[in-house]
Amino acid sequence: MVRVIFVILVWFCVSVGVCAGGAPKEGGDVAEVAGKSKQERKSEAEYKSQLAGLVKGDHVGLLKTMLAYYEEYIDDYTGTLYKQERIRGKLKKQQVASFKFMDKPFSLFMKWTKNADAADRLVFVAGENDGKMVVHPTGLFSWIKSVKREPDCEAAMKVNLYSCDQFGIRNMLSSILMLQRAVQKDGRIKTETIGEKSVDGRKCVVIRAMLPESKASAVRRMELRIDTEYFLPVELTTWDAKENLIGSYIYKDLKFNVGLSAEEFTPKANKL
Repeated sequence: MVRVIFVILVWFCVSVGVCAGGAPKEGGDVAEVAGKSKQERKSEAEYKSQLAGLVKGDHVGLLKTMLAYYEEYIDDYTGTLYKQERIRGKLKKQQVASFKFMDKPFSLFMKWTKNADAADRLVFVAGENDGKMVVHPTGLFSWIKSVKREPDCEAAMKVNLYSCDQFGIRNMLSSILMLQRAVQKDGRIKTETIGEKSVDGRKCVVIRAMLPESKASAVRRMELRIDTEYFLPVELTTWDAKENLIGSYIYKDLKFNVGLSAEEFTPKANKL
């Protein structure tokens, strides 16, 4: 029996996929914000007034200011993530997962409601559970209550572009800024505000970026939709040089600063 369980858990590590929506973890832009004194920090109204102006043309400044605003005023949020990615040349079905997220410490719970891979629930808290994600398997192995796996284990990354510890709006903003720095040596990035569209029934401004050919990334076109009330990104879509979709990440049903606590991110609290 022990041998059977061991074989099943090895298979599960090979199969489990983790849904994410962001990318690289804290970088220089976040550290710069964290280092500011209270006297230097702006009010929410001041930030939003500045962001409204930056939307018109200074798009790098817009990203940096959104990141600063997020770091200053957003503690947690809940919502639904709609994610679709191209993995090894094959476009996967769109996945849907409800989530709750707290920034400090980095705490994430996800529950898949559509097209789950080998797991349908996940908890990850930085520094807890031996630094691993705790997941519930699906299908034939759903009788296993939960297993622990590294967030970026090789097997998980075979079915996802990002790991669970790269989730979130802040990581999305940091990721775009890092991409901008990585490819700018290969040519000028052309950005423009292309109008307004709706996401989840909410008014958003759309920023388009055309990226030069670069070894740093396969992305050639990127569109970011920014909620004009939140002044935070709620949708990111990327395409390659042949206009093939690389990734689509949409946040809906967002509620910010709902007062989440550490107790809500334990495996027990989430039936794991």
